[in-house]
Amino acid sequence: RAALAAEGVETVLPPREEGDSGFCVALVDGDGERTFATALGVEATLTAEDTAALARRLRPGDLVQLSGYGLAHPGSGPALARFAAGLPPDVTLCFDPGPLVDGIPEEVLAPVLARCDWLSANRREARLLTGVEEEEDATAALRERLGAGGTGGAGDGARGAGGVVVRGDASGCWVAAPGEAPAHVPGRPVEAVDSNGAGDAHVGAFLAFLARGAGPREAARAANVAASLAVTRHGPATGPTREELATVLGPGDPLTAL
Repeated sequence: RAALAAEGVETVLPPREEGDSGFCVALVDGDGERTFATALGVEATLTAEDTAALARRLRPGDLVQLSGYGLAHPGSGPALARFAAGLPPDVTLCFDPGPLVDGIPEEVLAPVLARCDWLSANRREARLLTGVEEEEDATAALRERLGAGGTGGAGDGARGAGGVVVRGDASGCWVAAPGEAPAHVPGRPVEAVDSNGAGDAHVGAFLAFLARGAGPREAARAANVAASLAVTRHGPATGPTREELATVLGPGDPLTAL
């Protein structure tokens, strides 16, 4: 909570007085790839009352980021699925299925996919959701799964099929904006030391630039830069600052003016 407060992020729900916080141990190999050992805590006990309290704080134009970690837990998953399905059309929902995607029950996953405006997944997650190996085809197949809900923007009120981002590590990502064919957005090659947190940095930057008015492909370009910076640092919370992004993008890049 102190780290969030230092970044100006408000925590809506009060702390739980009973129970332990969960934790996740990340194991990183010499190439920067990682796997996890996870122990659940009170974060897996989210209730309908908790999500209702959050829903009351939402305003038109807000963006909601939903992680597949929460959906995989039998306690919090159904509550979060109902919360997502009940979001008003002027709130943008982005869903990151996460590494536990194959453990999310279909009855929990389906309403989230039907409502989400943007789905951001890495190659493995996209393959598990679609059965398709090739990134471009998996991007198109994912969009077909999203259903009729979603705006694909930052709460512009239009309804239509949501958009998809498939993250491809150093190669960049594929973006399928609503009504458009999948397009490749090249990455920024770097010497990676730790891929832990790269997906989070990518999703966070993508949503931040969407909220500032960037188009999906331009937001994805900024997200690729953010992820490239994150993998050059050890630790899970290594997303760059806005100033660090601007330095890499350069003063003449239109994204730096947003």
